[in-house]
Amino acid sequence: MSPNTIINLLKDLVALPSSTHTENERAAEDFIADFFRNIPYFEQHPLQTGKLAIPNDAQNRSNVFALLKGNTNKTIVFINHHDVVETSCYGEAQPGAYRMDELPKHLEKLPKTAEQEKDLHSDEWLFGRGSNDMKGGMAVQMLTLADYANDATKPEGSILFLSVADEESFSDGMRSAIPFLLDIKKQFSLDYQFLINCEPNPKENDKQIAYVGSVGKLLPVIYVQGKTAQVSNYQQGVNSISVLAKLVASTEGDSSFIEKCGSDQTTPPLWLYMRDLKDAYDFSVCQEAAGYCNILSFENGPEEVIAYFVKKAQEVAKEYKNLKVMTVEELTKLAESKEGYKNFSKALSKEHLELLYNEGKDFPSITIHTMKKLLEFAQMKEPVILIGFAPPYYPSLNSEKMDKATTKLVEKIVTETIPCEIKQYFLGVSDCSYCGYDAGAAKKNTYAKNMPLTTKAYAIDMSALAKLNIPFILLGPWGKELHCTFERVNKKSLTEELPLLLKNICEAIWSIEKK
Repeated sequence: MSPNTIINLLKDLVALPSSTHTENERAAEDFIADFFRNIPYFEQHPLQTGKLAIPNDAQNRSNVFALLKGNTNKTIVFINHHDVVETSCYGEAQPGAYRMDELPKHLEKLPKTAEQEKDLHSDEWLFGRGSNDMKGGMAVQMLTLADYANDATKPEGSILFLSVADEESFSDGMRSAIPFLLDIKKQFSLDYQFLINCEPNPKENDKQIAYVGSVGKLLPVIYVQGKTAQVSNYQQGVNSISVLAKLVASTEGDSSFIEKCGSDQTTPPLWLYMRDLKDAYDFSVCQEAAGYCNILSFENGPEEVIAYFVKKAQEVAKEYKNLKVMTVEELTKLAESKEGYKNFSKALSKEHLELLYNEGKDFPSITIHTMKKLLEFAQMKEPVILIGFAPPYYPSLNSEKMDKATTKLVEKIVTETIPCEIKQYFLGVSDCSYCGYDAGAAKKNTYAKNMPLTTKAYAIDMSALAKLNIPFILLGPWGKELHCTFERVNKKSLTEELPLLLKNICEAIWSIEKK
């Protein structure tokens, strides 16, 4: 593939304003699907490419796939996402955000740093929304597969291309693709060797950074049901605000829950939301309050996070008389013992979809609403600290722990091809979290048992995920300022280095002799 071919395809992709959670994502899906349908190989094998509808999706979005079968079933998976963040940050330059040829003249009128000024006037960078995150990497993946498909010589191994929707939001696309990855593997007897996610990479000390792991993310939710009383009878009540505030104070920034891996470490617990649930002012002790907390992890999973918050809640509860601590799993078991639970659960599932798609509520607020509903249905009237999870959930995953030999081979190829440093974890969440899962953790299913939303509202199949276990690398072109006004991708990295890296990785893995 020539540099001009890559750049022209990137311009076409950027011209599609595929902002997350909009119907415009569908135009990008159609473009990618048509690209592969028009390749002679796929004209002859039409069942090996197409669109995959995301179930229960309000925008009727799809993922797009293309499978090139080689001489063996050794399969490299290319994944990317075709959605981008919106463009309001461009201000006066917004009309050119999706037009890469026009955008520089718009950016000229904006205030710039010295680095932005230098890059804008060099011939080394391409500007535009999605040029960096991540249509540049997508373009190279598409053309790499096309080159192999158009070659008269069949490749030694196979390539499965998968472009997903909604990466910039809740990863609806990648989560919905989990069953597909298992189904197509079985249908075509694929042997998944490695996955390459061409997300853009930064540079540090003149070395590009690539990642063989992806940090985990959990969102524990605390619902406090206190006991109301008139303010003048304060001692007779339990102020839910006070209870929640003490729990927040004991966990916010808690260094004991930080994890380290080499020079990297996770952030400590960070509370993103905390408030009472009163509808209006009154002269009474606050009965209900809720909050949710951001947790990033390398090793800690749902079981460890629940245990941490239960312990902290129990310490707070000691200061009050008759204040219980419960998990959503425990409360659900109590609710299931009540008459009419099946009808209650069915109505709740319908309500979740109504709140999510028709009223535009987010997952944490629906989770808080559901915790309240569960308490009411279970007839739990006494003061309680209720602990559960709200979506999204990104499991922590590290490729060296999944397949050390293959991962080390890829690391060697990358560092010998370009100046690059390999890090163990990408500290921003990524779709690579859905490349596998611990089988033991999947069996315990702690997350699902403590996440009160129904599967129609938020689906993630842990048992299916545990069957995948595909090692991966986050390796794309060098870029700067993703999601920002001066988002840009480096031409040389995009058009020379990344195509060579993808080819070298594919052919090295295809040539591995199985013992």
